[in-house]
Amino acid sequence: MAQTHETGVVQTHQPEESDGKRVCVFTTAHDTTDSRVVEREVASLDDAGHDVTYYTPFEGDGPVGVVSYDDAEEGAIPSIGTRIAEAARVTAALWNTDYDVYHFHDVEALPAGVLLGARTDGTVVYDVHENVEATLRHKPIFPAPLRPLVATAASVVERTLTRFVDEVVAASPDVAERFEDVADPTVVTNYPRRRWAEGTNPDEHITPGDGPTRIVYRGLLSEDRGILTLLDAVEQIPDDYDVELSIGGKYDSDAARERIEPRIEAVERAEFVEWFPSLEGMIEHFRDADLGAMCFHPAPNKTDAVHRSNKIFQYMSAGLPVVVSDIGNWGKLVTAEGCGVPVEPEDPAAVTDTIVDLIDDPDRRAELGRNGHRAALERYNWAAQREKLLAVYEDDEVEDLAPTREHVERADRSHPTDD
Repeated sequence: MAQTHETGVVQTHQPEESDGKRVCVFTTAHDTTDSRVVEREVASLDDAGHDVTYYTPFEGDGPVGVVSYDDAEEGAIPSIGTRIAEAARVTAALWNTDYDVYHFHDVEALPAGVLLGARTDGTVVYDVHENVEATLRHKPIFPAPLRPLVATAASVVERTLTRFVDEVVAASPDVAERFEDVADPTVVTNYPRRRWAEGTNPDEHITPGDGPTRIVYRGLLSEDRGILTLLDAVEQIPDDYDVELSIGGKYDSDAARERIEPRIEAVERAEFVEWFPSLEGMIEHFRDADLGAMCFHPAPNKTDAVHRSNKIFQYMSAGLPVVVSDIGNWGKLVTAEGCGVPVEPEDPAAVTDTIVDLIDDPDRRAELGRNGHRAALERYNWAAQREKLLAVYEDDEVEDLAPTREHVERADRSHPTDD
């Protein structure tokens, strides 16, 4: 499909006629490289024949027409104030449009979605990625005494406005549970496209080779994601072990940068890798590693969030054994699939011991990697999730193929290969 790229608050894009629905996907916080919003959902809607236009505050190219309604720096993490301002800008940009579907991805965009639904005949889809109430109670976005009040108020507003949208898509079962009494949410998880697992050669990428044991983490960088714990753990590994830790991504705040950046620079075995501009580059980076780490600290928004994780399933697609926090359903998943080792995420010594045990046992690392790769090929991929997303647009009943919060049924079923 031809690219459309416009900049400015008052710019609009009227879609051309097509056999599918005319779809507007809009966001206040996601750029044109976002895994869930663009690489999976937007691309799948486009592939299915819908005429999709993506409205984002960031400049960039995507698989469909892109309207940049602001000049935000690509890769930046917008503050709450910025996101609210972007919600006003995208509302203005969309005010004179008339799409068949308005599909948005951010809680602050809920008023825009409700207003557009009332102004037009368009179907409004709210795509919920996070437990907003739990996030606001935990994150130091507001002073501690205000967090419970802000979290409760935000939850009341979110759930009230959600009653006025047509469809709710949730990124995991625990998020869907919050809306079951006000909507009929469809769970569409963040499993990666199957082609990443298909492109992993077990003999080439999983069998341990010579050289240092390379541990990777890529994603948002913050203390509650266990970055400092991971750095401490690697620093404690005995000197006679040849280990490299590759940390990459973007800091979720200036405060996180101030705390984490000096520690990365101080740990001789650690290196910082810039944000990859494409998923292809990131997956290839994982294939060249030996272990994937996710040591998230306990937090209300993360405890049962494994099925909305991008990273753990990308690790599995690349054949990486996973060292993961033993919280909620994270440890349960890797144990059930035999693809990783749960660890106490706030105990650097425990993380050190787990990594050393895996370094000493390359055959076990290979077995864990193969198990995870097989699970990514058979179950944890976008194919079934794509069908559930498309069913929302077709108003079809669809079998709930999302895994339970405890475990995925090991059923033999055929998944279509997505591209």
